[in-house]
Amino acid sequence: VWIFTAVFYGMAMIKKQGCVRIIPSLLMTVAVTFFALLSPYGKIIISIGGFHVTYDALLSGLHKSGVLTGMVFLSQFAVSSRMAIPGKAGRFLHRMMSVSDALGSERITFTRGHVIESIDARLEKIWTEYV
Repeated sequence: VWIFTAVFYGMAMIKKQGCVRIIPSLLMTVAVTFFALLSPYGKIIISIGGFHVTYDALLSGLHKSGVLTGMVFLSQFAVSSRMAIPGKAGRFLHRMMSVSDALGSERITFTRGHVIESIDARLEKIWTEYV
């Protein structure tokens, strides 16, 4: 699973010219693995206080997080706003991907006490550009 994840990461890096973030994927891997450890089953590897890290739960968490991370990288490689799908569904998907690309193209500058207003201003700007 992790070999395929690395291959998908490489493919996404090539397509996006090195603009694939790794930190969110690492955080997702740690979180999925941690939550898998909360339901311990199998042989105990380490005991920290009352918390037991078991071999099978660890393998299960790493497998699940590898599949999830690999699918994220594969979707970053495969999905693009330049896809050409015919018909109404194709136009809808193209518009949805264009708006999604626009949302991620710029950083939202947050000011203290005005978080909702900052998000609203960014969404309003995209709305006027794409509608």
